[in-house]
Amino acid sequence: MLKKDPNYRQLKPGGAGLFGVSTFWLAPDHLLVVEVSGYVEKYRRFYFRDIQALIVQQTSLRLWWSLGLGACITVLLGILMLVTLGSSSADPATVGVFIAFMLCLGVPLLINILRGPTCTVSVRTAVQTQKIPNLTRRNKAGKLVELLKSAIAAAQEAPPAPAPAAVTPDNPGLSPG
Repeated sequence: MLKKDPNYRQLKPGGAGLFGVSTFWLAPDHLLVVEVSGYVEKYRRFYFRDIQALIVQQTSLRLWWSLGLGACITVLLGILMLVTLGSSSADPATVGVFIAFMLCLGVPLLINILRGPTCTVSVRTAVQTQKIPNLTRRNKAGKLVELLKSAIAAAQEAPPAPAPAAVTPDNPGLSPG
């Protein structure tokens, strides 16, 4: 639906999480965040004139995943060493199974390290601070912030609407009859 709308342009830094996928759409005056989880779609619209801050906070999630996966690999390696050193002839099938398990944990560890630092991204307006879903790596967050900076600056540089005249004794404002 949005792909056919000429007012929207899909931004590359999309995100996928455990429970859904998020896409980001740029319109002339707002950012539209579409979160799809199963059969449920959530739409959030952030007008550029209302955005006060884009907050990118680094988290320690990458560290904890790396430590957990690394600890599992270390335990498997220790068990493999005990099994092979304790017997005069190591069973190739046992060694193969342990190496396969270590590879099954090593590949996600390597991917986690290569994807870079983790973060959370939030958009602050005058009314709320809303977390952007499924945008958890700093390099993708940086790309999104760079894409939005100029649009936000352009929308906020526009002259504000004139304020209504204040009611003073010299200027009674609207008075009945």
